[in-house]
Amino acid sequence: MIRTELLDLISSAESYNQEELSSIIDSFAKKMNTIDSINLLKIEKILKEYGWPSTELVGEQGVNTIFLIIQHANAKARNNYSKLLKKAARKDISQRPNYAYLIDKIKMDKGKKQIYGTQLKYVEEKKCFELFPIKNIKNVDKRREKMFLPNLDEYLKLIEEYYNLCK
Repeated sequence: MIRTELLDLISSAESYNQEELSSIIDSFAKKMNTIDSINLLKIEKILKEYGWPSTELVGEQGVNTIFLIIQHANAKARNNYSKLLKKAARKDISQRPNYAYLIDKIKMDKGKKQIYGTQLKYVEEKKCFELFPIKNIKNVDKRREKMFLPNLDEYLKLIEEYYNLCK
């Protein structure tokens, strides 16, 4: 009797906590989507007026801000602005890592293998992250070097500090 009562108590608490957590996550996601949309509109105005700004013009933090807003925008926006970033990366080598991340994200959007090995995916069953499949993985470090990215092993060691990687 007491055992059943205690199990009911924990069950109702867990149920409430799950509902509360879901509500908080939904609310957070809606707010982030609104902020992302507003930020994208502002960035699109800048890109329309100036093209993709150079590091010299807006600084490294400015360039990275533009990149992150585009990277976290919708697939259409990522696709639309990839050409501008590609052009900027040809002139300004400090923008090459951002271009590599963007191209890999676009490949992921299309269900294709990534080129530079920058993108992870969450594996729900294992509760861990793994690299999204990489095209021609044996040459990935050569491609990463051209984009001023660390080799894949070094990158994964850095990532492991923040994410639970699948073993």
